[in-house]
Amino acid sequence: LQKTAPAKKSASLDVEPIYTFRAHRGAVLSVVMSSTGEQCFSGGVDGTIQCWNTPNPNIDPYDSYDPSMLRGALCGHTDTVWGLVYSSAHQ
Repeated sequence: LQKTAPAKKSASLDVEPIYTFRAHRGAVLSVVMSSTGEQCFSGGVDGTIQCWNTPNPNIDPYDSYDPSMLRGALCGHTDTVWGLVYSSAHQ
């Protein structure tokens, strides 16, 4: 089977952010979501892991920054946080 696909004008996609999180002091290199989707975690070159509440997807991206989105930080890494894995298992 063959189907002709319309030609694309550009290979890039225009993506608009839903929300901008602010806490890292440098580039963010990894992001992972909790299994419920209620929180996300980000790791970066500043050696921290930040825990965030996930905003409502219907939020206006131009609303003021809400500092209550930041749940906390996990500090103590001596170098960049290159990757994150989330596990919902409780011990």
